[in-house]
Amino acid sequence: MTQTPSIAVAVSGGMDSLLALCLLKERGLSAGAVHAQFLDPTAQSAAMLQRLRTTCRIMGAPLHILDLREPFQELVVRPFARAYAACATPNPCIFCNARIKFGLLRAASQKLGYSHFATGHYARFTQGLSSKPETDGSSQTLLFPALDNAKNQIYFLSLVPRACFENVLFPLGGIRKKDIPDMLARRGIPLPESGESQEICFIPDNDYRAFLKQMNAPLTGPGPILLPDGTQVGTHAGLWNYTEGQRKGLGVAWSEPLYVLRKEKKENVLRVGPKKLLGARGCCATQIHIHLPPDAWPETLFVQTRYRQKPLPAAVTLEHDRFFVFFEETGDIPAQGQTAVIFGPSGHILAAGVIDHILYE
Repeated sequence: MTQTPSIAVAVSGGMDSLLALCLLKERGLSAGAVHAQFLDPTAQSAAMLQRLRTTCRIMGAPLHILDLREPFQELVVRPFARAYAACATPNPCIFCNARIKFGLLRAASQKLGYSHFATGHYARFTQGLSSKPETDGSSQTLLFPALDNAKNQIYFLSLVPRACFENVLFPLGGIRKKDIPDMLARRGIPLPESGESQEICFIPDNDYRAFLKQMNAPLTGPGPILLPDGTQVGTHAGLWNYTEGQRKGLGVAWSEPLYVLRKEKKENVLRVGPKKLLGARGCCATQIHIHLPPDAWPETLFVQTRYRQKPLPAAVTLEHDRFFVFFEETGDIPAQGQTAVIFGPSGHILAAGVIDHILYE
């Protein structure tokens, strides 16, 4: 007789994770909630936690509260500050998923006795390209976009090791974000009082400059802003303040809009130029994760280097612990520290890595 799985659902207190928990309970599954504390408590977080306790009682789901504040600092916050100090532009949410949510939190749920793990991410699995994408994962599955393209989150899951998707479920993979409030209301589940933040959770008011200074990160100082021909057009406030492709906030008056072309760390130079020069041949990525063995990759590949970017056709060369991306046409300049994700034509993830450097023309 097959034992009914017990499922730990990672809940933040937001609508998505609450509906994920509710849907699993409706399937007759033994589901409990695990809530990770990443930051020191505040009056707002205490109120949210009280509402979460009430909601879990309504659902008949046990709630486990886990203190992951120090691991979160060690594995997400401090690496974020170090990356900025090295003039990169990291995406902490991607590392949080890989190291904390599908790492420590998933492992903690297993120690609590749960056989499966679920989250409110918008993503789907499939056993193969000819089968229908599902929300349940196994060691043989591939990660596909959710039904709701406007809320597709697989880019943020791209650095999660493939083994960590074993016995993972994404109950919202086939649901549209806009339907979530009504689905909760019909089930008598109280809606969270505040809207869901899209900013970095550990940076107050999204002021990352003040945050990095408070962290005492070894930040670079001012230096020249130069055009490609060497003409100085201003002085930058430290390379860590800028991102490749940035236009606003340069503090430079010129005859045409200028964009950040590259950050030359050795010389402490911010190189800028007009939009016609804003392009790159590709990039090199390290810290790579392979979701599907390269010998099974399709001929046509697409690569995405920023969350809001549309994946672009590209050629990819793998070399040991890194891969090189060569866009078919000159694309937007990738940013060091962001994640390059390789997709197949059907939208499934093949591999991903952290951008180490940019390949210019």
